Amino acid sequence: MRLRGVDGSPRARALALVGGWLVQICCSSLLGEISLAAAPNSSGTAAFASSPGVARAPAAGRGMTCGATKAHMMEARGKMMKKAAVVGAGAAGLAAAKQLRDDGHLVKVFEASNDVGGVWQYNPETEAHPLGNPVDTRIHSSIYASLRTNLPREVMQFDAMPFTEEFDARRFPHHSAVFQYLSKFADTYQLRPLISFGRKVTRLHPVRTTHSDATMSWTLEHAAAEGLKGGVGGGGVEREEFDVVMVCNGHYSEPSSPVFAGAEIWPGRMSHSHNYRQPEIFAGQRVVVVGASASGEDIARDISSSAAQVYLSARSWQDPSWGAPDAPPCGPKKNIVRKRPIRRLLPDGGVEFDDASVVPAVDHLLFCTGYLYRFPFLEGPDAVVQVHENAVRPLYTSRMCSLSRMCSLTRMFSLTHLGLTTVHAAA
Repeated sequence: MRLRGVDGSPRARALALVGGWLVQICCSSLLGEISLAAAPNSSGTAAFASSPGVARAPAAGRGMTCGATKAHMMEARGKMMKKAAVVGAGAAGLAAAKQLRDDGHLVKVFEASNDVGGVWQYNPETEAHPLGNPVDTRIHSSIYASLRTNLPREVMQFDAMPFTEEFDARRFPHHSAVFQYLSKFADTYQLRPLISFGRKVTRLHPVRTTHSDATMSWTLEHAAAEGLKGGVGGGGVEREEFDVVMVCNGHYSEPSSPVFAGAEIWPGRMSHSHNYRQPEIFAGQRVVVVGASASGEDIARDISSSAAQVYLSARSWQDPSWGAPDAPPCGPKKNIVRKRPIRRLLPDGGVEFDDASVVPAVDHLLFCTGYLYRFPFLEGPDAVVQVHENAVRPLYTSRMCSLSRMCSLTRMFSLTHLGLTTVHAAA
């Protein structure tokens, strides 16, 4: 029993390009071997992609005809049909739902918002707490108004549907084109009827029917998601049981922000890029942007159109020469200056860097410092997944895996996370 690719081929293809990593899930069976292969690429923006799978159909037995092989496989499919849940209807969730359904499983997708697209659903609103923690109402998307992908659209498309100029003629399309593409994908393959919109998964815990973790089922609790902006739905908590769960809830919603010495008395404003939308709020200001990965570089240029001066602080640079002491200002208005990491924040509003230089009278500190993995529905006394130092465990075999080879999942074969970006050994 194998998961089909989105093109309907018998290869096992379940792929998501998330946070700059191509993650390929290869399944010989939903309750058999499931493994992750991760390979880095240059993207730092959540997207999706497809490429040839690595699993192959087993060879026909000696003396067995093609017709007999097909009949045998159809019989096996009927016996192994599973009830599957998918948490999230973003790019990974849509791909998982289609492949599971095409392979004959009963699929139900839980989506807290009122539409597909996940992180690609642009929301102009921001959270009450500018650093994003703590908040009563979490906004899922971290996309800002001007964002365009840093991958060509041809790389981002699913095999089953080309990402054509119909959505955006530019090679690196606007975020709205990605949302339109995902929306059309859901409509073309009739995935919306599988999705329970406005339902937030609140708890997921295992139900062991035997001593083997490979045969456990899962009790999933979900409730109306009115508390999330953009959510719809009604009714109280409901419980359902599933054989298989695919976790596709994304990881670009929980901001990670450093704490600097002097922050408690620094008079300026601080925020995280999760809550950044438009550059106009920085008009005439002196802004320090912390972090120079894809988002930091892009947002620094975006806000430089309105800010008086932008200082981009980082430990390293995509091109080492950018951080040289004599490197000239950059950006469209030549008002971006690259700086070393921050040492401390000063009571008079200044910012001191680790080369002892000081930028006085800074108005705003903007963190482009990434996100945290969070699975609140898997937390609790019976938690089967823990996040420690932003590594999700226990998912991998005890051997240390290099990024260039397959790493087999261990223990919870019926619980799969799509889009994880870090390969770690189990504790």
